[in-house]
Amino acid sequence: MLPLFNNEKIVTQSANGAVTLTTDRICYEYQQGGRTHHEAIMLEQVTSCNNYFSSSIMLLAMAGISLIVGLVGMLTDVNGLLGMLLVSLLLLLLYVPSRRNVMVIASTQGKMEVTNSGMEGDYIEEFLHTVEVVKYERIIGINEIEVVF
Repeated sequence: MLPLFNNEKIVTQSANGAVTLTTDRICYEYQQGGRTHHEAIMLEQVTSCNNYFSSSIMLLAMAGISLIVGLVGMLTDVNGLLGMLLVSLLLLLLYVPSRRNVMVIASTQGKMEVTNSGMEGDYIEEFLHTVEVVKYERIIGINEIEVVF
């Protein structure tokens, strides 16, 4: 569980709890190589937010090529077709998990790339919009506090 600062509140969280937006920051916790990683960006340091779709199109192209080679090879050897069909199927099976939405939240210090967060495309767009709204509210709140003497 994410320890919160004084007066900090959770605004929204991904379904699996990996990404948390609070009134003060965005936190991303994930496992990689048997270790738990934690990234956080304070809202006033967020410079941009975007979302893009990524896939390994090369795997799809190689599956198509191996299928064509198998069909051409079928004219001389039926086993060649079976082997190439298996290669095509394997490449297609590798392609499916390569498709993913990537959410990028950039700051002046670097960027946070969020994958496998348990969020689908529509929710990612809503999440990024919420980040912008909460950041705006935080900056307005900080400016109001600084003006008061």
